[in-house]
Amino acid sequence: MPDEPRDIKQEIQRAAGLEKPPTGIKVVAKPSPKLRLPKIAEISVWLDTYDDLFSDFDPRPYEERVVSDDFLREARAFGKEKRGGQFELVLLVPHKLQDTAQEEVIVKRLHEFFADNRRLTHAAIAAHRRTGLRLVGLALVLLLAGAWLRSMEHASFLMNFFLVVLEPGGWFTIWNGFDRLFFMPSHLRSDLEFYDKMSACAISFIPY
Repeated sequence: MPDEPRDIKQEIQRAAGLEKPPTGIKVVAKPSPKLRLPKIAEISVWLDTYDDLFSDFDPRPYEERVVSDDFLREARAFGKEKRGGQFELVLLVPHKLQDTAQEEVIVKRLHEFFADNRRLTHAAIAAHRRTGLRLVGLALVLLLAGAWLRSMEHASFLMNFFLVVLEPGGWFTIWNGFDRLFFMPSHLRSDLEFYDKMSACAISFIPY
């Protein structure tokens, strides 16, 4: 039987470590040295097209388009593996689709997106702590009211009832307030760490 036709280009790509990955976004933990990735980068992201970075449901141009949830998930996985120090996000695109003008727009959009979300996360943390401060203030009022009722020599049944309600409520509220003042929810802490890293990272495109 005659030999099956061979795809020479595919064999060359496979030998060089540049074989095209499955459709969509894929994180490569140890990229091929043939790509000559910067030493600063530890993980690169394969893209089929520039559209993989953005939402399929947003028809606007790249400078306004919403960033894809799939890309953000992969970027979060990327960020968790890199602890401290500077790093670069390397986006691998097909050579035939490379457009440096579009890449400049996309890099600017990604930096704006990460910077905006970093500001929003800081604002959410500040609001969380302001709520804690208000709760502490409310708790002090409740505890002072309870102390005033306790100081009365001939308190009525109704006053005793308020005392029973105010003191536990005051202690519960003050501990809840301290918790918000000094402890950050895990999702806000995770978001802050992620957006701090991504706001400071360098973003570059490399063709494959």
